[in-house]
Amino acid sequence: MAAWSPLVHSLYQLTNLYQGRNGVLILKQYLNGRWVALSIFLALLAGFSIPFNTWSYSEFFALMGRRQPNRVWPEIFAIAGIVILFALIEYAYQRALNRNVAIFNQKVREHLLTADFIQTNQAGVADRLSYLTNDLTMVENNYLRQIFNIIRSVVTVVVTLAFALRSNFGLTLIFIAFASITPFTPKLLAKKTAHRAQQWSARVGRYMTFMADVLKNADTVLHYSALGFFLAKGRSIIGQSVTAQRRRDNTVAASNLVATVVAYVCMYLPIGFGVMMVVRGQLTIAAFVAVQYASNWIVNTFLGIAQSRNQMNATRPMLAKLAAFKALPVNLLRLDQPTDRLGQFTALNLAAVTFAYADDAAQPILQTINLRVHQGEKVLLTGPSGAGKSTLISLLTGMRQPTSGTVQFQTAAGKAFAPDPTMFATVLQESNIFNDTLRFNLTLGRHFSSAAIQAALQKAGLAAYAADHGLDNLIAESGNNLSGGERKRIELARAFLYNRRFLVVDEGTASLDPATAAAIQQILLTAPMTVVEIDHHIAPDLSRRFDAHYALNAGQLTRVTA
Repeated sequence: MAAWSPLVHSLYQLTNLYQGRNGVLILKQYLNGRWVALSIFLALLAGFSIPFNTWSYSEFFALMGRRQPNRVWPEIFAIAGIVILFALIEYAYQRALNRNVAIFNQKVREHLLTADFIQTNQAGVADRLSYLTNDLTMVENNYLRQIFNIIRSVVTVVVTLAFALRSNFGLTLIFIAFASITPFTPKLLAKKTAHRAQQWSARVGRYMTFMADVLKNADTVLHYSALGFFLAKGRSIIGQSVTAQRRRDNTVAASNLVATVVAYVCMYLPIGFGVMMVVRGQLTIAAFVAVQYASNWIVNTFLGIAQSRNQMNATRPMLAKLAAFKALPVNLLRLDQPTDRLGQFTALNLAAVTFAYADDAAQPILQTINLRVHQGEKVLLTGPSGAGKSTLISLLTGMRQPTSGTVQFQTAAGKAFAPDPTMFATVLQESNIFNDTLRFNLTLGRHFSSAAIQAALQKAGLAAYAADHGLDNLIAESGNNLSGGERKRIELARAFLYNRRFLVVDEGTASLDPATAAAIQQILLTAPMTVVEIDHHIAPDLSRRFDAHYALNAGQLTRVTA
């Protein structure tokens, strides 16, 4: 019974992968059923290749024993033809497997594009990119491909065993008894292998973050003659990444070594029994050759199954991370949504709002905040760093929910509804600019009339730039071929084009020169929308132009009077 456990376990692995048991990964959503079925069918056919080679090898000895010359060439040509057929099946199998991998890559990346995977801060970008380039490649090669390889290997083992049993039942049972041990050896180091893989993924993510910092801020590093210090820091980070990879690979190698040693011990001991049976006249040489040749393939195939399972164990942390990413609300994918998600309102009201993180409930960041922003008002929020201004904005826009209190829009008809991030336009210190055309940066792929685009450009002060460069001018990554003011104006033009009624500005002019900052502030103060702006660098004469000015300090909000 133990000899059949690898077959049972392999089939269980297929079910676990495809149906998503144990919450590891629901692969069904990333694969195409017809291509999976075709790959399984071709894997089953390809699995007969080794058993056929085993039979054909023993058949050569049988031909020599029969001494019938007229049968030699017909059988040789027939065997050669079938070998070529199996080569074609192998080619078709590899193509079908590659198609499954391509479908997986397409669908899983589409899923991540529409999941909370994309919701990260600047510090998390490098980690996300590392997951796309490193972790998913491991999932593809060390999990998805290995599943089909296991199916193929199971067929090879079963058919080869059947042939060996037919040749000599007793000796084959001896080989089976020893060979059944090998697939279980990876369990000895499975947990350690998964732990090493997780450590490697974390170290690579840290290295990617470090390199992203260096590449984005290289001028600062060079101008301050700090490259030597960054080299020292980078040497440590690189060393940790390289060491983590070495330890992961060494652990995998150690696991493979254990599996290999056990496999060869389990191969040579049965051979000794077979030789003794031949010497004693209990077995013909032809039968021994058939069983021994078959046993080599049996052991090697069992070893392949064990190594495949070992690779799959190393990939489980990546699968768990993939399963943890949740899809965003489906309504965000609709192309027919109105650009104005808010509509008419009289005020946005925050009543007795308190917020604390769940792991530090005793230390609220905001306490009993009361704020009323009327439609069309321009409101300024100031306060020292760490006072909770950005947290207040996240509550105001519905990105976070208060621990207590309410945040609601109110209408003239007396209705109230909760805010949603899609109702707002935002301008942050780091501009949201795409490596695409000016037109795409404004429309984000949605269709707008030329008149609407021109009107938005005019309101944002970008008409001259658009006239000089054209709407199809390519914007570099992060807007590196634009000035700081041009990047802000693009964001404002986008908000105007989408007819957003509520604009939130979080340190939006902090990195601009005074003249450009003043020009952007003039646009904000005269814009036909409600504006809430966070800025603790604003000049006193400019702050007096806002309809209301609030100061946030130590979690408390107070109104500033002139």
